[in-house]
Amino acid sequence: MASPRLVSVVVTTYNWPAALDRVLDSLSAQTWPAFEVIVADDGSGPDTKALIESWSRRFPKPLRHAWQADLGFRAARVRNLGAASATGDYLVFIDGDCLCLPRFVEAHAEAAEKGWFATGRRAQVRERVTAEILAKQLAPYRLPRLQLFLESPRWLQTRYFQLLRLPFMEGARRSSHVADVHKAESCNLAVWARDFAAVGGFDERFHGFGCEDVDLCLRLIRFGLKRQSLEHLEPVLHLFHGRKPVVDATRAMLAETREDQGRTMALQSMFTEGDAE
Repeated sequence: MASPRLVSVVVTTYNWPAALDRVLDSLSAQTWPAFEVIVADDGSGPDTKALIESWSRRFPKPLRHAWQADLGFRAARVRNLGAASATGDYLVFIDGDCLCLPRFVEAHAEAAEKGWFATGRRAQVRERVTAEILAKQLAPYRLPRLQLFLESPRWLQTRYFQLLRLPFMEGARRSSHVADVHKAESCNLAVWARDFAAVGGFDERFHGFGCEDVDLCLRLIRFGLKRQSLEHLEPVLHLFHGRKPVVDATRAMLAETREDQGRTMALQSMFTEGDAE
């Protein structure tokens, strides 16, 4: 294992400040000492900007806002923009509707290993409970882990047992290695900054919802990295929202990546730090 010097948490958001507020609150309670947060904003309006400015005055760690103009769903590009604003040597990507348990950053930092990237999962919060959390600014992620587990069937749709930490299972969870991109999601993904840059980051040609995270993971594996699954170690709590259909164009681009191994490294020369628009 090689502990990161500094973890950079990149939070992707778009015009849902109530959810982002709870995400930032959950990140403010993290146990890992050396981390920063970059909100990668895909064109949100002034309410989101005001929220981030308010949080930046009281956030216990560095908090920055990387914004790009609203030209449609461009999560791939804005994540690259967030990564370009990061100063850490280890990047952890989450979405702006995913609440983090207190040991979330710590779990990723402790599992970090040279030559590997890591993916986790999300536990879906029920629609009624999501509305209650946002309306009352609740913080279920601050509850003791056992209490959270016991109450989880009432407010989670799936994956209750991911909230139950058993010491004898820790090693098995951390050493659960996979060699494919099944269940890889950018709402809970970590990679060394050097490796992220080496494969060109997210492919910014992905416009519209879906597949850009699987594409990145596939290119990381072809670059020579191994994937570590933290599926049962530290999930994020995903607030309910309507399902978004995957855009056909993004499916087609992912199929192109699967078929063309030579394209895996093609993005390397295209990766730039980028500027906010």
